[in-house]
Amino acid sequence: MNKYMKSFWMIAALLVASTFMLTACNDDDDSGDVTSEIVIDKVYSHTKKSTTRVIEQARLGSMIRIEGTGLATTREIYCNGYPATLNLNYVTPTSVIFRIPSKAPVGSDCEPDVMNTIRVVTLKDDYTFEFQIMAEAPAVTNISHTLPNPGEVITIYGARLKDISEVILPGDVSITGEGIVEVDEDGEFLRVRIPEDYADEVGGAITVVSNNGLAYSRNYFNRRKHIVNSKFYGEDSDGYQTSNPYCADCQSGSHGYYGWGSNIVTDLTDPIPTEGDGHKNTDNEKWGARYGSMPEEPATVPVLAGSDNAYDTGLGRVVFNCCAIYTRIFGLTKDLGEGAITSATPLSRLAIQFDIYVPGKWSQGRIAYLAVDGGPDYMQSYTPWLVTTSSGQEVKPVEMDGWQTVTMPLDKFPAFKGETALFLQKAAASGEWTYQSFITFYNDTIAGAPAPTEIPNFIFYFQNLRIVPYDQPEVPDEDEEAEGEVVE
Repeated sequence: MNKYMKSFWMIAALLVASTFMLTACNDDDDSGDVTSEIVIDKVYSHTKKSTTRVIEQARLGSMIRIEGTGLATTREIYCNGYPATLNLNYVTPTSVIFRIPSKAPVGSDCEPDVMNTIRVVTLKDDYTFEFQIMAEAPAVTNISHTLPNPGEVITIYGARLKDISEVILPGDVSITGEGIVEVDEDGEFLRVRIPEDYADEVGGAITVVSNNGLAYSRNYFNRRKHIVNSKFYGEDSDGYQTSNPYCADCQSGSHGYYGWGSNIVTDLTDPIPTEGDGHKNTDNEKWGARYGSMPEEPATVPVLAGSDNAYDTGLGRVVFNCCAIYTRIFGLTKDLGEGAITSATPLSRLAIQFDIYVPGKWSQGRIAYLAVDGGPDYMQSYTPWLVTTSSGQEVKPVEMDGWQTVTMPLDKFPAFKGETALFLQKAAASGEWTYQSFITFYNDTIAGAPAPTEIPNFIFYFQNLRIVPYDQPEVPDEDEEAEGEVVE
């Protein structure tokens, strides 16, 4: 055999051997794994904060790592039936790192047979295991009324309020099942009925429990003990006489004076509105349920224009002694422990609340509260009919089915930024117009809104001025090591 023939047969032999070896490798189990069957041992969070925390749930968009065996030839991963993007550089025989798709369906948007599952497909196996996949956590931004009566329906506003299983009122009062009257399909609100036997006077935050986690309201719900002015007339002392060292005139506690004579009434008790399941005023002395109206009867509100007088409203104003009420709150809450308001309490943690009811459609004009007689820096206005959208300001007429709560954070008054309750007390005592605060209505030009016109047949009702806490409990950080098992 010549040397060329010998070379030919040697090359042929090498090709056969190579083919045999490649076939043997391809037939092997995942490049050295004992078995080609997928086994998932644990799932880990895979973030900058932690790669060692074992998890049983994760949110859309989270980076996670599954560990086990039989994973070397992973080619597809599905989260709740939706395909995840897979980078083969992050695939090993014992682990796969990937991000849960942000567009994967969750909760009621997901097909039941694939809900809360991860499916792993390799060249050898197809395996599905249970794993809770959640959307972004819900959020609560506002509550329609924070002093509801038993049996009434309140609306909780926010974002991602879907798949709700429970609402917990302060005092650990649970609302489930039919008590959850309505859940908006876009997750912007839910409506719940206050239990008929709800008589707990504990104030605090409302907790919303959903498949996607918890959400807390501000801790201003059910703060009946924080009411500083419920009736708005001169005898409204309710036994809480507290001396203000910065204002000798305030020792009487009198703070119910009102202006414009018969244009305003302040001692009404008839239940209104008479229909609907929203909040109604009731003659309930325990809750201080008297209320006032402005004007006394429905009337035409003129346009206020070209006036430099902040008090020339054309309608009137209800006036009360602000240094008395800002001192009075210290006495009202002194026995509430963490809920007590003291002179050192930052105004960033407090808000003014009062309740209003406007019959019919409201689409112009503003309800204003002057915290201290001192000009625009001491004032906030309420215009719920003027809504900010992606394209700018838009008028959406408000039609109330019951009383609603107005909440004005105290540090949103320009004069009060960075200050404490002591500053508020001193500011009230130094006012040059007999220590006045007031609630009123302005029908004037508002930025972003159409030019004002006369408002026919207008009236609004008000009650229960209060100073309340304005903190929002934090949802625990899901990336904290302490929340899960840490592998040594």
